[in-house]
Amino acid sequence: MTPMMILPLAWPAWAPADTHVVLPLACCLLGYLGFWWAYYSEALAHWFAKVDGGDRGEALKVASLKMWGAVCMGVLPAALMVRFTEWSLPDLGCFWTLEAPSDVWLWWVVLVGFTLFLSMATAKQGAKNYPQIRAKHWSWATMVISAGGWLVYLLAYEFMFRGYLLFPLAAEWGFWPAAAASTLLYSLTHFHKGKGEVLWCLPVGILTCYMTYETGSLALTFLGHLVVSWYNTAYHVRRNKDMVWAGGWALEAP
Repeated sequence: MTPMMILPLAWPAWAPADTHVVLPLACCLLGYLGFWWAYYSEALAHWFAKVDGGDRGEALKVASLKMWGAVCMGVLPAALMVRFTEWSLPDLGCFWTLEAPSDVWLWWVVLVGFTLFLSMATAKQGAKNYPQIRAKHWSWATMVISAGGWLVYLLAYEFMFRGYLLFPLAAEWGFWPAAAASTLLYSLTHFHKGKGEVLWCLPVGILTCYMTYETGSLALTFLGHLVVSWYNTAYHVRRNKDMVWAGGWALEAP
């Protein structure tokens, strides 16, 4: 026996059900890291600034990063889940319906309404994160690019936390362990926005998992998240003293 001898390892057998847990968790982790690597990349930021350092470049940069996030967190995981599991996209919540029990709608209204109230009550903290496009001159074109970026990004974002992460884990573990895993990961992704938002994400995560699980669709949680993001963008553009609303369709100041 030589000193370099490699001892055999008795790895546990891989069961088909393991794929339904490991693959969603891996897709969530790697997809999120892939997006934030690009978001915080100094090399990419320098490249975008070199291409166009004005308001137009800022809008296109944020929109491009959100498209990349949609690929990392939504498109690639969807392809892997469909290829390596028996889960279909509709099984993972990817279909549109607004049919829901009255209690689900009640919770949706309360959740969205209270989130909008908190957005205004904590406007000083929120100004650090909204709007994500830090353009000085805002027009309808800027607003459309911002809204479109949020729409694409949040489709993938909700699909990640309340779609391919929630449904397969709930099938293996039950709803509450799956909702707890989804909510904890969801809360951690808001760590950079401050402890207040991290704590608020705990009830938000549980309620959105509940609404998605009850309806079988991502429609309500996606719609609610979209309303909040669009509102926060418009609200903070209007109150930011360094930003000017000029209307029109020009991406740059006249």
